[in-house]
Parts: sequence; C-alpha cells; structure tokens
Amino acid sequence: MTTKEFTEEDTDKTVAMMIHTNEMEIAVSAGTSYWDCFKGTDLRRTEIASMAWMIQTLCGSGLMGASTQFYEQAGLSTTYAFDLNMAQYCIGAIGTVASWYAMTKFGRRTLYIGGLCAIFVVLLIVGFLAIPGPENHGAAWATGSMLLIFTFIYDFTVGPVCYCLVAEVSSIRLRQKTIVLARNFYNVVGIINNVLTPHMLNKTGWNWRGFSGFFWAGVNALCIVWCYFRLV
Repeated sequence: MTTKEFTEEDTDKTVAMMIHTNEMEIAVSAGTSYWDCFKGTDLRRTEIASMAWMIQTLCGSGLMGASTQFYEQAGLSTTYAFDLNMAQYCIGAIGTVASWYAMTKFGRRTLYIGGLCAIFVVLLIVGFLAIPGPENHGAAWATGSMLLIFTFIYDFTVGPVCYCLVAEVSSIRLRQKTIVLARNFYNVVGIINNVLTPHMLNKTGWNWRGFSGFFWAGVNALCIVWCYFRLV
C-alpha cells in the first residue's frame, strides 16, 4: 500500500479551500453581536450550551481530586495514595474513549442525564460513608474507591458529552460567540467551586469531609431536573 504524494497543485487547492472557508465564516458571522445570543431561539441555544458546560462543575466533579486525601485518611502512605490517583487518570481516559462509542448508541441526552443520575447515587454513597467518622479506615477506603468510580462515570458521560452539546446546539452564525459565553459561565462557576471544595474538605475549613457528597448530590439533583425539562 503506497501513500499518495501531495503535488504542488494539491497544496494550492488545500490552501485555497482554507481561505474560502475562512471567508465564508467571516461572512456568516458578519453583523452579529453577543446580544444576538440572547434573542429569540438563540437564547435557548445559549442556555443549553451554558448549562451543559456549568454542569460539568455543578455535578460535584471537584470531589474527584479528593480521592488521594481519603486514601491517606484510610492509612495509605502518600506514595500509594498518589499511585491510586494516577490510576484515576487512566480510568478517566478509558471512560472517555468508551464514551465515543456510547454516544452513537445511546445519544447525547440519554448518556448525559444517565450519567448525572449515576453520579447522584455515588455522591449519596460518599455522604453516607462519612457517618462512621474519619477514624474508620474502611469507610475512608470505600470513599476513595467511590470517587474512582465517580471519575469513570463522569469521563464516560457528562465530561465528553458536554463538548458535543456545546458544539452542536449553537447556530452556525453565532457558534463562536455562544461557545465563548458558555465557557465564561463555566469559568465563573469553576472559580466558585474551587473556593468551596477545599473549605468543605479541609480540617482547618468547614471539615465536612465526605458529607460534602450530600451537598453536591443536592446540586446535582437540580441539574438533573433542568436536563430533563430543558435538554431536549
């Protein structure tokens, strides 16, 4: 099997197509403003794109990085806790690849809402596991393991599906502006999440420990309700 060699003519055609595509995109978006994203049917598109992205944070994803802390509470050395945290990234990668095939089989909406429901259950379990107290090593082990499961579910559903929704729901002429707005809403919520989560988990903060799962489960439930009625 031989590889086709590109001639100078092929290169010129490719460059010409790139220039043509760029000019078409400029023509399509000409005369539009960010205010147009909040008018008519585009308002609904902006809402869906923004919420789909914000839910990535609102579903409780901030707890995923806390598995190392719970493993240390279970008595593991820092080294072994770190190794399990590395395994968490591998689990996430597997979930993301698997989602490519799942989206073609189940569809965006089903996979997204199904993932949120599964995450809701995991968060409730994390909350109940905090009841025995921090001195219970078994509960800490179980909490860390549940957060590994959380990672797989998130990277199998909500994480990657969100990017498909954001890219596909916006109108062509406002796609760039809609995505910019949605990402900025996500960043604002992400800042709030990054402030709250350490306070929830740290002993020098609110020291909620695994009880944080109840808080994020409640927020996650609101996200599920929104998705059921609005993500259509």
